[in-house]
Amino acid sequence: MKLFIIILSLLICYTAFFMLGFRAWKKGANNLIHKQGELASLLLLNAKHCASMLILAIPFLLFYNSNSFFIAWPSNISYSGIILLMAFIFLLAIIACKSSKSASVQLTAFSIPAISTSISSIVAFFLIRICFLVVYECYFRGIVLATTLQIAPVGWAIIINLVLYVAVHVFSNKIEILACIPFGLLACCFTINWQSVVPAILLHTIFAIVYEGCLLQKAIIFSPKIL
Repeated sequence: MKLFIIILSLLICYTAFFMLGFRAWKKGANNLIHKQGELASLLLLNAKHCASMLILAIPFLLFYNSNSFFIAWPSNISYSGIILLMAFIFLLAIIACKSSKSASVQLTAFSIPAISTSISSIVAFFLIRICFLVVYECYFRGIVLATTLQIAPVGWAIIINLVLYVAVHVFSNKIEILACIPFGLLACCFTINWQSVVPAILLHTIFAIVYEGCLLQKAIIFSPKIL
């Protein structure tokens, strides 16, 4: 009965998160770059991330006391595992850097003017973004993956996780949707092997910060405002 309640709460939160993504897509605030190469509003992105955190954190707040759901410090760490994780982090950082260059070319191709903003706005964006990614991975690679492992074999649990993960990116471009498959598989494998969501958080955070940091560096003009 309790497992059923957990699954039901996960589905409700997933549906709410999906609908929020749809609304954000309609307003042009689903990703940093949207529609015809335009930069999204950082304020709208921050609002979307904060609302998403509130939605995805609900199952954690309700059920964490009775089950860690992989949301714990790694219990199965080896030197080879650490080296492998660092290698993938380095690889993802390179991919993110190259992807940001392609995105910058897209901005130039559509003649999108640079936006003016303050350093504090950029710092606020990245702080909220990192917090969102932590909650995001705790939901998908934490609670969702751990729960599906209770009702299905490892292979099927990973497939279910990938389907749910890819589905919430349906409002993104085709490249990002396809990239979700290998990244989601990598995150699931590390989570199960380490019995912790920490590797998935590191992988996702590093990729996002490098990609979005490089992109914003080329797409913004810092205003003299200090606020």
